[in-house]
Amino acid sequence: MQKGTLEQFPVFEQLTDGVCLSHNGLIQYLNPAAERLLAITRAQAQGASLCKILRARMAAPGCRDCAATGLLQNPGGEQKAITFDGRYNRSAFGWKETAISKIEHSRELRVRCQRASAGPDPEQPDMILTVIEDISAQKNIEKEQEDWRNMIVHDLRGPLSNIYAALRLMDESVDSGALVDPPDPELVKIGVSNCRHMITLLDMYLDVAKLTAGCMPTEIQALDFTDLARRGIEENAPLARERRITLTSGVPAGLKVRADAELLPRVLQNLINNALKFTPEGGRVDLSAEMTEQKIVECVVADTGPGIAPEEIGHLFDRYHQSAARREGRIKGTGLGLAFCRQALAAMNGDLRVESKLGEGSRFIFRLASPTRAIH
Repeated sequence: MQKGTLEQFPVFEQLTDGVCLSHNGLIQYLNPAAERLLAITRAQAQGASLCKILRARMAAPGCRDCAATGLLQNPGGEQKAITFDGRYNRSAFGWKETAISKIEHSRELRVRCQRASAGPDPEQPDMILTVIEDISAQKNIEKEQEDWRNMIVHDLRGPLSNIYAALRLMDESVDSGALVDPPDPELVKIGVSNCRHMITLLDMYLDVAKLTAGCMPTEIQALDFTDLARRGIEENAPLARERRITLTSGVPAGLKVRADAELLPRVLQNLINNALKFTPEGGRVDLSAEMTEQKIVECVVADTGPGIAPEEIGHLFDRYHQSAARREGRIKGTGLGLAFCRQALAAMNGDLRVESKLGEGSRFIFRLASPTRAIH
């Protein structure tokens, strides 16, 4: 095949999906999208085996299964087409384990190989057309859907079970003729509390989805942060007492911020509540804030909990991410709270970060503009 012959087909050059044409198992042409997806140049690919490149860099059972009988390795065989998905690594790796291939810059690819009815070069009609599609976004959506289903099963089952138990006890009282009027107030409290918990979980998911899509309405205005901090401490004081944790506030009087009156209290509630959950009995959670020289209000929620492993920190604000403590069953939660906090603060032109070391506790730090800061 003469160099440049295939480039007479500019449609391949414009496609966002990768296109590769092979003859006798060897690459004759790659379009720019295939170069990008496979992290290989045309010069490197010319005359190389696409099958060997994929087998060396792709964690996909289908890729290995078709090695002996596949079109690229056995163009004279009877097979007409094959499709497989897998995680493609930008550099070759020695083992085809999914965990090993999940390194930075790896992508989820879908590879479709089929015989071309007629090749661009009439003298070489037995070409194999391979289309390479980046399905990373699709896989991420599928993972989020699965995480959502898991959240429904695991997190809503608890409160539903409690409500069911309370209603069952009332029902048994009716059957036995021992129903009191009014009903047992403790059973009613259990039902109401758990219903509220389920509503909070569902609201959290919907709000995170709205913030991600940029559809959450916000009204940025001057707010009394000192008062909001006081209320946040008061609302979490019962939980702190129950867990025997010292909860303090070091927010100066008269501190104001520019924020949304509904979102900011929820951010504070989530951060304080999260710190209390991860702080052992006898520990401390401290809320503090100050005005910086740049007229930015910097707030810190610090705890004396177990700290966060370095490999966890990079994923801490991902939706549905569960820390080691949650995955091991020591702490229950959806992993949505911190994702909500970061996205809510971003919607209020703020930011959120974390500083933590194992065994030394954690500091969640968020910043918001003050009303005195000039808006550009």
